[in-house]
Amino acid sequence: MRCFSKGLMAGFLVALALVTPAWGFETPKLIRTAGKVEVLAPGPGRWKPASEGQRFEPGSRIRTGPDSEAEIAWDKAFDVVIRLGGGSRLDFLVAQTYPSAFLERGSLMMICEPERIRNFFKLGTKDLRVRIDRGGLEMTVTSNATRLRVFGERMRTSFLDKRPPRWVGEGFKLFARRHASEAVRMDYDDYKEWLVWVPRLYERKDDFNADQAEKEIAR
Repeated sequence: MRCFSKGLMAGFLVALALVTPAWGFETPKLIRTAGKVEVLAPGPGRWKPASEGQRFEPGSRIRTGPDSEAEIAWDKAFDVVIRLGGGSRLDFLVAQTYPSAFLERGSLMMICEPERIRNFFKLGTKDLRVRIDRGGLEMTVTSNATRLRVFGERMRTSFLDKRPPRWVGEGFKLFARRHASEAVRMDYDDYKEWLVWVPRLYERKDDFNADQAEKEIAR
């Protein structure tokens, strides 16, 4: 966040100003960890080891060590899930009308497939904001840029200066820097990690749906 001036940072947080997620979501829940994962609760405190099953109140933060990862779900059916990569930090912003998070560093992949779209999700970085109604994406933050890769649907992006918003469609990646951005078509290498993670997530979704079907039949 050091790349923000105080005015820009305040403007970003006000733009995402928040109370309760209104997408029918629960409080985000940590569903899987690998390696070193730590959590910082809202307010003064220290980073503590994360535990699977814990939930994140607005204002919480999560970080991963090198070669570590964490998965966070916003609903029981795994329709909205973020996978946080190694060496990353994600802040859960306080939100009023939609779930919001800020990726300070590192990388994440996200799948967003709600049964009914009643609102949207918003991700921010030091370089841009992304509105997600539905679809799949990967976001990586480095010291000099943010890379957005879109694997499903299209994403509306906006910037911290006065540049107009732009849409990034499925199969494209956007490189956003201060006062500059460039979108290019993805190639095979861009899909490798995504194609490993998504089938595993769908297995969980299938297991959940099967359990729900069994419960309905048993009634």
